[in-house]
Amino acid sequence: MDPYQGCLVALLGASDRALIVAHLHALDMEDRINRFCCVTTDESIEQYVNGIRFGQDIVLGTLAEGRVVGFVHAPVFDEGRERVCEIGISVDAGFRKTGIGKRMLQASIATANSLQIRRVYVQYMTSNGPMAALARSAGGRLERDGSESSAVFEAEAPVLRGGKPCRARSLGLEAVS
Repeated sequence: MDPYQGCLVALLGASDRALIVAHLHALDMEDRINRFCCVTTDESIEQYVNGIRFGQDIVLGTLAEGRVVGFVHAPVFDEGRERVCEIGISVDAGFRKTGIGKRMLQASIATANSLQIRRVYVQYMTSNGPMAALARSAGGRLERDGSESSAVFEAEAPVLRGGKPCRARSLGLEAVS
């Protein structure tokens, strides 16, 4: 039985910035390189979190033990005439290999689909085997460019309920404030 199966994947808001910063600060140097594709200081993490566009971007967290143990930020932007996003995922070391990363990636893609985002990108270091395996298992089209790789997920037809597109709340996600 997965001890973390009950972990909640939730929408995060601006009031959760301190929890997000604490999660990212707890990542060791290698994990920070895997998450951001570069060396990242505590100060640059704080600047990054302060720049998150809550309400525009997809921002999800996995909560356990009263803290964020998994985090997804997917900035949404225009690529030509299409809306796309790029997902960054991190999971606390003690919570890896529990399915949290997979659940967060699935929730991120489902949220993107519900928001009519056409394409989802996941950028990662080519040396990051767990991220490559996660992207492959989720059905992404993998592309490699030297030390960096990416997985591309094309949007599925929007899920309709009562003739209206689903939103994050319809996906079983709840806002955390």
